[in-house]
Amino acid sequence: MQSENSNFLIFFIYKGDYGEPSLSSEYCLIIHINDENDCAPKFSRRKYEFRISNASESGSIIGRVQAFDEDYSPKFRLIEYKLLSNEHEELIRIDAKNGTLVLVQQPSSIIAVNRTIVAFNSDRPSLFDQIEIELIFYDESNCLPMFNQSIYIFNTTEHQTIPYTLGQIYFIDCQLSFLPIVSQMNSLISFPFAIDSSTGNINVIADLDYETQSLYQFELEIFNSESRTRVHIHIFDINDHSPIFNISHEQFIFISLNHFDEHSIFITNILATDADDNLNGLISYYFVNQDLYAYFHLFDNGSIILHNPINIYLPVRLEIYARDHGYPNRLKSDKTIVIYVCDDFKPNECSPTILRRNFYLGSILIMISIASFLIVIMICICWNLYLKNQLQNNRSTTTTTRTFTCRIEPRNNRSNI
Repeated sequence: MQSENSNFLIFFIYKGDYGEPSLSSEYCLIIHINDENDCAPKFSRRKYEFRISNASESGSIIGRVQAFDEDYSPKFRLIEYKLLSNEHEELIRIDAKNGTLVLVQQPSSIIAVNRTIVAFNSDRPSLFDQIEIELIFYDESNCLPMFNQSIYIFNTTEHQTIPYTLGQIYFIDCQLSFLPIVSQMNSLISFPFAIDSSTGNINVIADLDYETQSLYQFELEIFNSESRTRVHIHIFDINDHSPIFNISHEQFIFISLNHFDEHSIFITNILATDADDNLNGLISYYFVNQDLYAYFHLFDNGSIILHNPINIYLPVRLEIYARDHGYPNRLKSDKTIVIYVCDDFKPNECSPTILRRNFYLGSILIMISIASFLIVIMICICWNLYLKNQLQNNRSTTTTTRTFTCRIEPRNNRSNI
């Protein structure tokens, strides 16, 4: 158990018997965990870099380092700092309580100083952490700003809503303050990006298309400085193109069919293209009529194989569509391709005119059947409403009124005594 996670634990204990009625009692057990000084201090950063002018006076504050102790008890979180001794010990000093670095004297010809700082637990010095700091002295009279990176890489997808901000580019001056880029080195024709000189933001101002250009590269520079940086912007593809068949007209394939031959027969090979890349451009083919899979194989490379020639009767009409493997939505080809598989010994049955006529005639018969079915349903509904109305009328006209006549006669019930 560690007090750094929780300094106490709570248990609820229930105890009961099996009597009638059942008797029970509850107890609350609280266990307090006493903290031990077992956590070493940890610096918030693994490396510090400070810049200071070589004209700074003695006593100037350079910066501050900071470490943390995860012990629960405040008395175990007391941290002290110290510099490991070296040849530049007289140049800077550190506040042992808060980690503030102070310049002791002005440097002469020193450009950079590397020092090691140790943070240790005040109660247990054996618990410690250490880091390296770099102190850079610069000449104020000869200090030009420069980019903090030699190359910037940004990624985005095509066809986003414009305008939008892609990223930001900075350069640094001698005080290590971050400032925005102020100029663009080269201007490109129909350049789809704009550099905001006040913020350093790279804004997308025109539609990006992966198929037109997938990578933009350009250089940026700073006024009055020789510092330059390169910018690479990668455009990622989205699934925005549907497959298109290279051949859209009808094809007639004649084969010699032997109903006693169980070997597969190659029919033809079809091809569709997709302008997208990777999975977005990977295509598979499908039959519109699912029953055809019992006789034909349709492979992803576009090959059509007749694998069951025994129970098939020619001619057969194959209508095929293409679909890509794009994410998140798979796109289907706008048009289908039609292939007629015909018997080589019965070419007259595979005439384009006859096949189209049979196809159109079959379509018309199907439409007539559907229309007839709808008409029958409408007639039945109307006839049912008519009979219901007639029944209500008959009930209203057959209602009669019966009259009853009653006569009251007085009688003398008194008897003679």
